[in-house]
Amino acid sequence: MLSKDLIKDIIIENQRFISSVSFHERDYAFEDAQNYVLVGLRRAGKSYLLYQRIHQLLEKGYRMEEICYFNFEDDRLGIMTLADLDIIKSAYEEMFDTQPVFFFDEIQIVEGWEKFARRLADQKYRVYITGSNAKMLSSEIATILGGRYMIKEVFPLSFAEYLSFLGINVKEKNALHLHRKEIAKHFETYFRSADCSTRFSLAI
Repeated sequence: MLSKDLIKDIIIENQRFISSVSFHERDYAFEDAQNYVLVGLRRAGKSYLLYQRIHQLLEKGYRMEEICYFNFEDDRLGIMTLADLDIIKSAYEEMFDTQPVFFFDEIQIVEGWEKFARRLADQKYRVYITGSNAKMLSSEIATILGGRYMIKEVFPLSFAEYLSFLGINVKEKNALHLHRKEIAKHFETYFRSADCSTRFSLAI
């Protein structure tokens, strides 16, 4: 069974990290009253969309103490069980006297996680989940979660998004003509970088 002290340390570390992270905002909208599962290939930018959503909530007046972000690929966790998920919840409740918004990154690593996710939704928690294995990517995931979550597909950074982050607006009139040489140069970099969306996010 996981050490509750370790869980508390990880929660605090994650809050500090996300408070300081920088990124360019992508065009993904979320409704405040919904729970979400973000699905997509690895390195498509799902984690950064969680960071983006957390910062949006902070701008709306949430405090970082109301955010519980947990990355299940943290090597300190080892093999987790369904019972360990409740330890995360109880560890948070011992630290903070408020109901959190949960952000669970790559939770599919834990067998039976769906039961925990459904229970949180039934208890009126707001929950955001990411996943990238075959089960998460299948059309059955909405049924597995009993209709309690909205499924949102996340795709790698498009070339148009990549250019906009570099200051080139392809929707600008005559953009292709005005920036032809720059666009050609950037496309070669984009094309050769299979994980360019993630590496670009980390570089800013």
